[in-house]
Formats: sequence, C-alpha cells, structure tokens
Amino acid sequence: MNAELTHKQQIDLKVCYFGTYRENYARNQIIIAGLRGNGINVIECHEKLWQSVDDRVGAASGGWLRPQFWWRVIKTYFNLLRYYHQIGNYDVLFVGYPGHFDVFLAWVLAKIRRKPLAWDVLNSLYLITTERGITERSPLTVKFIRMVERWACQLPDMLFLDTA
Repeated sequence: MNAELTHKQQIDLKVCYFGTYRENYARNQIIIAGLRGNGINVIECHEKLWQSVDDRVGAASGGWLRPQFWWRVIKTYFNLLRYYHQIGNYDVLFVGYPGHFDVFLAWVLAKIRRKPLAWDVLNSLYLITTERGITERSPLTVKFIRMVERWACQLPDMLFLDTA
C-alpha cells in the first residue's frame, strides 16, 4: 500500500477552535481563515467572557475577587461546555487567544476524548500585567497569573507563540 496520502486525505481534518477567545481579534480570525483556506474543517466552540480590554484589566486589578465576576465565569463555562458537547468528534482541540484559563478545561476535555491539544498563547499574560502596572495595584493577582501561566504552558501538546 502506498504510504503517501492523497490531497483529500491530507485535509480531512476537523479542528475544534475552543474557548473564550476574542472573536474579532485579527490573530484568531487569521488562524481560523488559514485553516479553512487549507481545507481544514474548523468548528468554533466559543463563548464570550470578556467584554473589552478594560474588562480584562479590571479583573486582573482585583475584580476577579468579586462574586459577580465568578458568576459570569460559571455561566460562560457552562455554556461553553454545552456547545462543546454538541460539536461531535474532532481531530485537534485548539484553544484560541487569549486562552490562558480556557486551556485547563480544554486539557481535561482533550484527555477525555484522547485528542491532541494546541494553544495559541501568543504572548505572556504575566508580562502584559507587569507592563500595564498591575503589579503595583495587585501584586497577589500578578503572582497568581504567573503561577497559572507557568502551569498552563505545560498542558498542551503544542504551543503557538509570538516572535520576540
């Protein structure tokens, strides 16, 4: 039997693009369009958690301690899981940017289905928080983010990063 794959077989791939990623962020749009442009079936499994950059900065500045924030997180991930269970089978679970917290749930889901996990890290959330001066306002939050990010980067089978 010939070991070479036909063009049809090479693109017979289904990617679940997963998370609370920014739908309108150019990088996510480019990755999704690039995959689709190469014949890969991309199923988006998305739920919006963040309203804006200011919303994310507010959470990083201590807003994550408020019960309203955690209620929003619970509702968001509940809906995300509901969508995930409707998508059916896939070949790769791909966490979009930003997915620094999504990757933990994605890792569990990928393990259950025995599928590879990829994550578009893009850049360090810890670095962003220090550059925006959040360290001075909420040092405990920044330490937590650093710990979470370090752990998160060890979970996926493949990481995508921005160039330095």
